[in-house]
Amino acid sequence: MTAWQIVYYGQPAGMPRMRTRRTKFGVLHYVPPKAPGTLFRNAIRLKAIEKEKLVGPVCLRIECLFAMPASWSKAKKAKHFGKPHTQKPDGDNVAKAVMDGLTAAGVWPDDAVVWSLEIRKVWAVQGYCTITAVDSGRMISETNTDEKPGAQMEGERGGVRDVVPIQGSRRKPTDRGPNRDSGNPNPWASDDERAGTEGDEDCEG
Repeated sequence: MTAWQIVYYGQPAGMPRMRTRRTKFGVLHYVPPKAPGTLFRNAIRLKAIEKEKLVGPVCLRIECLFAMPASWSKAKKAKHFGKPHTQKPDGDNVAKAVMDGLTAAGVWPDDAVVWSLEIRKVWAVQGYCTITAVDSGRMISETNTDEKPGAQMEGERGGVRDVVPIQGSRRKPTDRGPNRDSGNPNPWASDDERAGTEGDEDCEG
């Protein structure tokens, strides 16, 4: 199974904080609709709205490349190219914008299915964001499990089908009499049983 991925070409941004405004109907909490983080979240939603749905648990990796300011000199750009981006926006705010956009697109039922989250911020010439997800639940369902020795395998109706014997294990024979097929005495027989068997053979002769 290939990894789930989308690419956004543009400057990544962090999710803005909620704003509060008093109206005649009461206190209104809202997110600024024209803030860079809101526009970034909406763009992620449009990118992901037609993508394959994720079941979960999901391992999410976000790689953000931030365009260096045009005011920087060539020497400064060459020094910072590919180096860690340690300025605003914060990585957790960028991740919130991405995950809110994926949730709004219906990619997953809730962003709580993300069990592993990694985000990288580096300087680059052009800004863009690569979002990669690995759906562990879908991979497990598509993988055929091998039968293991001694394991009880479930049948199609959910019941226990059989018990796979452990290779190399042998049960001792329960018959302690002579081995009449080969004509040789049973090696598991006791001394008394062997003596009785030899006496029978002499009588038959």
